[in-house]
Amino acid sequence: MVRTDGELRGLTGVRGIAAMTVFVAHNRFQDLFPALEPLCKWMEWHDLAVDLFFMLSGFVMMHVYRDRLNLGSREGWAAYALARMARILPLYWLTLITALSIFGFGSLLLKKWPAYLTTDAICANAFLAQNWPLTFQMSINLPSWSLSVEMLCYIACIVPGLLLNGFVRSRRVLAWLVVAGLLACRVGLESETMGWGSVARGIIGFLIGAALPTAIHSNRKVAITALCAFVLLRSLATWSDLNPVWAVLTFPPLIWGLAGPQRTWMDSKPLLWLGDLSYSIYLWQGPLMLITYYQLRPRILGLPIGVKILWALMEVALLLTVAAISYSRFEMPVRKWVKNKFKC
Repeated sequence: MVRTDGELRGLTGVRGIAAMTVFVAHNRFQDLFPALEPLCKWMEWHDLAVDLFFMLSGFVMMHVYRDRLNLGSREGWAAYALARMARILPLYWLTLITALSIFGFGSLLLKKWPAYLTTDAICANAFLAQNWPLTFQMSINLPSWSLSVEMLCYIACIVPGLLLNGFVRSRRVLAWLVVAGLLACRVGLESETMGWGSVARGIIGFLIGAALPTAIHSNRKVAITALCAFVLLRSLATWSDLNPVWAVLTFPPLIWGLAGPQRTWMDSKPLLWLGDLSYSIYLWQGPLMLITYYQLRPRILGLPIGVKILWALMEVALLLTVAAISYSRFEMPVRKWVKNKFKC
């Protein structure tokens, strides 16, 4: 991918790490290697990684589209809507169709269609409304519940986000007060992935990101301090009864510290590559796990350690390969086509 001067490279790397964390947690490699249980347990902060995605969405929206949306013109709103739809929906629909095809093939072999895949659930998933109030349904593609909440945030949080931005654009202290107030609301919620709790998490996280100061400058000291605080809080939450949601307190300063065009320690090529693939990684893990984890993994558990190592490497390589092909051959071409066609 061609890098632009305005790209927030530090945040690109963060997205890559968060996406791989979700994959590692969902894929439970400790089932293959019990000795990795402590490390995998520490890595299971994927619920918080979703909070990070919500905050990043709000922050990037205000950073990229703030001026155009503040103009209040139809063109600005249309460009924003089309860009987000092109970013989210095509790849989501492709992975949804893939997941449904796998379920359909499995039902032919097992002579049984999953009970939760009702017509209502399929329709809700098709419109990314499965995790909206009044339409709560099971997500067919495992991680897509958060995309449903994110779509709701784009609809419900634009006006509040712009109001927050109008108040805090030149008042950094007030911005952090707004963030602190939203965090106070967020830490009172458990990490639900369905229902009203997950909707509240998404909206609060989105508004936290929107409220962060948009006059950005990379600040390595802030970023390193936030990262160290996250490692400490996550470790305490892993090995004690502390609620792991407290680690979310470190995300706003981490985002603010890594934002900006200046090069940081998150600018390495592997992390930028993972960041580019993060959306594909996030969505393709669900369909692939229907085959590798639920169907084939049980047959590997009793085999020698060498075979299990090769299998684990194959699972990681398969996901990254599919994500890379999806990104270069589908995701980016579709986004470029929409951008050129509708000038958004």
